[in-house]
Amino acid sequence: MKKILSFLFLTLFLFSFCLADSVKDREKEGLSLANKAKTIANSGSFKEAFELYGKAAKIFRELMGEEPDNPNHVQNYKHCVEMPGYIQLMEAIKYEKMGDSENAAKYFKAAMEIYGKISKEFPKQKSFENNYKYAKHHWYVEKFKVLEKKRGKAFDFYALKIPGGLIKLHDYRGKVILLEFWVSWCPESRKSLFMLDQIYKKYKDKGVIIIALSMDKVGGYFRDGGPEKAIALSKGHKYLFGWSAPTISDEYGYIDAVPKVFLIDKNGNIYKRLSEKERTEENISKIIEKLL
Repeated sequence: MKKILSFLFLTLFLFSFCLADSVKDREKEGLSLANKAKTIANSGSFKEAFELYGKAAKIFRELMGEEPDNPNHVQNYKHCVEMPGYIQLMEAIKYEKMGDSENAAKYFKAAMEIYGKISKEFPKQKSFENNYKYAKHHWYVEKFKVLEKKRGKAFDFYALKIPGGLIKLHDYRGKVILLEFWVSWCPESRKSLFMLDQIYKKYKDKGVIIIALSMDKVGGYFRDGGPEKAIALSKGHKYLFGWSAPTISDEYGYIDAVPKVFLIDKNGNIYKRLSEKERTEENISKIIEKLL
């Protein structure tokens, strides 16, 4: 009996030794793949590098299941799943600085999608969430620059109307549209509403539609009492008022300052996003005359 027990003990000992040895070998393999991926990525071969990071991540994911208390496996796994996102984020920033919005938008979108997935897998890792938000923000900014440059189709939104009903952008195809994003607590926004009154009087009978979308219900712009104030401010103006939402304002280049004015031509294409200096009654009137 003692011989049998000794044999079993020895067998288990050798098995555990072999298992530990196997784990170390696979860990080395994963690290080797990750290092190779880094070298290849530095040479610009991203597709091949991302495939290697994926293989390495798979190895570390399996090791996490076998040794859940080993923090090295978790860190290595996180590194491998993040690197494709991080590399594309850096590429996006590079192209953004170069003024190449088309490539910047492409890489920001790819980074956003990767960080979106891993931030759900590791919700406590704030850096993943922050990079997701950063990539998403700049994706909207850069892709709108591309749209603006090409004078592409304006985002066709449905907005809740103030005081009730719906504003459907496509209902006004064939007309020149002035679209403004504003907020009730901003003095410049309130001033702009009265400027729009003058433009409305000039062009109401010439096929010009003015839509003022309040940002008062959008996170980052919301303040207590703001929506009620926006409703009160809308009264007395005869052009269209509605509520903006992130699904609308993001598509117009991620609105980060108000008031923001856009002019849309009769075909529903973005004609121009006005800068602060360009947002004057005289200048807007000149542009509208061109579009009529």
